[in-house]
Amino acid sequence: MIDLLSPLYRKILALTLLALVLTAIGTLALLPLYNLIEVKSTQIDQLYSSVARYQNILGREDIYRKRLATIRQAPLPEITYNAASHAALNAQMQNDIRSIIQRSEGRIDNMQSIAPTPEDGFQKIGLRMSLRADSKILSKILQNIARHSKLLAFGNVSIRTAENQSPRRAPALTVRWDIYGYGLLGAEPEGGAK
Repeated sequence: MIDLLSPLYRKILALTLLALVLTAIGTLALLPLYNLIEVKSTQIDQLYSSVARYQNILGREDIYRKRLATIRQAPLPEITYNAASHAALNAQMQNDIRSIIQRSEGRIDNMQSIAPTPEDGFQKIGLRMSLRADSKILSKILQNIARHSKLLAFGNVSIRTAENQSPRRAPALTVRWDIYGYGLLGAEPEGGAK
């Protein structure tokens, strides 16, 4: 069949095949490079967007500093305990937690104060405690703590059931936890502690 083609057609066919082979080799060689360029382009776009966000934040730094200074001067007294001493802060928190648990029908076994620590202009105060309640009462206690006006947080939570329990009663739980709040040292608010 090759003999049937004229020399001109043979040259055209050879050049076409050569062009196809070179195009295929070039495409296979350049495709990873093209993908790499796309990946780098995406990374550069992400960097530009991050830089723009940081520049936006830097542009607002004075606003944030003023807002922080305002908060530190008058830091939302309704979510913090206010008292003249650490002991008074702890006493306020103990009274609040004790009344919440008793109102919810829980039984406190043990309650100890945790030494206060300074944290961002506030005093982090805490109680380490254990109590007894069934699951319904524990749920009520947690709901009442969540609704409490002061900012409170839990740590080191342990909930256990007693082994020998009556099947007629709801299982009694022994709960141990650390509960933390925040306080401000200074004069007590007018009208005493809330």
